[in-house]
Amino acid sequence: MDIRAIKVVRMAAGEDAAAWRDALAKPGWADAAPVLKEDRGSWVRRANLLGRDVVVKCRELNTIGRRFKHAIGMGH
Repeated sequence: MDIRAIKVVRMAAGEDAAAWRDALAKPGWADAAPVLKEDRGSWVRRANLLGRDVVVKCRELNTIGRRFKHAIGMGH
């Protein structure tokens, strides 16, 4: 799985967004993370990153509509 465009949407006060982006960009973690939900180009997984249990949501930019919304900053 190739995750390239990473946007940290929510995190606790005092957390380092750059550290989370780096952790999410590392290959392999998603392949080992249990899938909680998967549907038409999106998924939700449970993972342990930076020593914490987290829920990660991913939406593929696999349609023109999703790509357009992403380009103008109106995606999920």
